[in-house]
Amino acid sequence: MRRFVIALTAASLVGLTMASAAEARLSRVQTVVLVKTAQKFRAADTDRSRQLSQAEFTTAGGNANHFDAIDANDNGEIGFFELLRAFVWRIRQR
Repeated sequence: MRRFVIALTAASLVGLTMASAAEARLSRVQTVVLVKTAQKFRAADTDRSRQLSQAEFTTAGGNANHFDAIDANDNGEIGFFELLRAFVWRIRQR
């Protein structure tokens, strides 16, 4: 019985370690996506308005056909969180 309890405890600890490693990888991926999105947004926002106009978006290499899909609140500009949402959606589609 004692060996069974020790084996069960060891298996539980290994499972927790694996779960922690998976969570850490997910956290790193989320951080990378956030940082890359922020870098791309800052580079594209040439007038420093904290919004991307359609001209800024297409100049930065964005597809004009996707602009309206990313502009979730239909104000004619893309905010940082709208762009982040689009990047996350694209990653989940892979």
